[in-house]
Amino acid sequence: MAKKKGFIARMIEGPERSETYARSTMPGNRWELGWGIVRDNFGKLFGLNMLMLLFFIPVILLVLWRYIQVQYYATVIPFSGNIGLGYPAIANMAGFTEQIYYMVDRSVFMLMPVAGIVASIGIAGGMYVMRNMVWAEGVFVGKDFWSGVKKNFVNVLLSTLVYTVILFLGIVSIRMGNYINAVQGSKWFISLAVVIGYIMLTYFTIVYLYMLTFGVTYKLKFFHLLKNSCIMAIGLLPTNLFFAAFAFVSVLLMVIGGMFMMLGIMIFIIFGFSGAALIWTDYSQWAFDKFINDNVPGAVKNRGIYSKKPEDEESDFSFERSTLGKRPVKPVTDYDVEIAELPQNFSRADLQRLEESKAAMRKDSDEYVKDVLSGKIKPEKADEEGMADGTPETEGDSSDTSDSSDATDVGGESIPATASETTDNSAEEKNDDEDK
Repeated sequence: MAKKKGFIARMIEGPERSETYARSTMPGNRWELGWGIVRDNFGKLFGLNMLMLLFFIPVILLVLWRYIQVQYYATVIPFSGNIGLGYPAIANMAGFTEQIYYMVDRSVFMLMPVAGIVASIGIAGGMYVMRNMVWAEGVFVGKDFWSGVKKNFVNVLLSTLVYTVILFLGIVSIRMGNYINAVQGSKWFISLAVVIGYIMLTYFTIVYLYMLTFGVTYKLKFFHLLKNSCIMAIGLLPTNLFFAAFAFVSVLLMVIGGMFMMLGIMIFIIFGFSGAALIWTDYSQWAFDKFINDNVPGAVKNRGIYSKKPEDEESDFSFERSTLGKRPVKPVTDYDVEIAELPQNFSRADLQRLEESKAAMRKDSDEYVKDVLSGKIKPEKADEEGMADGTPETEGDSSDTSDSSDATDVGGESIPATASETTDNSAEEKNDDEDK
């Protein structure tokens, strides 16, 4: 009876180490895998979210600063015009709101690359931990988090810096376009530029997410990381948009505001970052299995899930004949090539002689195989009846035991002639000893 494992062993090894484990009990698809991680690792997800949230404090402070500045200007500036209560008269308020957003966003997003340096620590560790969870590997959140920081910080830092610079340029360009339209009247090419700006920000956000998952999955240089991420972002655009929105649903709820803001804040605090990392990592691993891993030597597909193919429905105990069984084997003989024997006290020359004899035997065997495959000689085969009875091959007719010189049939068993001769010789030696 198998000994029951202790609590600590079960926590460390997990159910996959138990005696009743079967690979078919693993999740069958990525949706089941994601739900299983949420169900079985809720505490780890919450702990990981707290770690990532700690390193996102500078980014959160910048967002709060932007919100406070916008609310401050909305309070002190009379957007309703001069109502005769002491407000100064403002002749033209057109474009004033757009100008405020332009100035606030320019000052806030200019500092975003600096805050991104600190956030890169949390992103590097969090994405590495989530990759291990999706691969169904054992996870210690604290230990694996810092291992991920050590292994992936450089790639994540470069990716974050590039993305925050693009984010700053895109936001400033959009705000400037809105301001020009408000002051000079709506122009189609300015409006088109604003729309293109939003599209490019969305596209590069997806590119950035792919750079994070590429960086923790494959060993790539930064240029190849950026190139592959751009290709994947444009190649799977509809599904990318869906899963990106699904990953950041807590942020979308907070942006919508109203009654959804509190719900979004609660989801964000519990597993906003870890949940987004889980959804995007799970989805991107599906994309890698479908389009990349077949072309990567040594890459393992469907890690963390059990995907049974139609050809696997056959018996698991069907084996293909190995190449060793197909290779002709030369019968063992002592007259072609002999192995040199080592004396009790051997020297270096004896070892050299033994190695030369082994090389000669290998060469002789290879030549035999080559001759058989080329058809120069026919391989020696035992008689079918002899093989069935366990009788060795004989030179004469196997049915004529009187002419057989290699084996003697005794009681249905085959005994080599050399064995009987050895028995007779030992008996004669015993008689000679008694005479002496």
